[in-house]
Amino acid sequence: MTKTLLAKLGIAVLATGTLCAAGATAASAAPAVPRTALSCELYLAGAGYVVGPKSTSACNTAARGFPAVCEVGLEAIKVSATDARRACALGAQ
Repeated sequence: MTKTLLAKLGIAVLATGTLCAAGATAASAAPAVPRTALSCELYLAGAGYVVGPKSTSACNTAARGFPAVCEVGLEAIKVSATDARRACALGAQ
């Protein structure tokens, strides 16, 4: 995952490579991101994709209840069908 994505998502990386959530104060100050959209983005990042505005938009679409639209959006930016299906399913939960 890129440091930019991790910073955007409010996640810190320790020197050992362990991920940990940012403090409660920082999390409460950040705009609310649906947990399901975040799951979608984290899946994509973990699968090696760069998470940017288009993938974020697709994940948000899944979180609003339209996983098929999410899949089309992700596949349009070269996410494999398998990864798009899994990420959007996570986003729709």
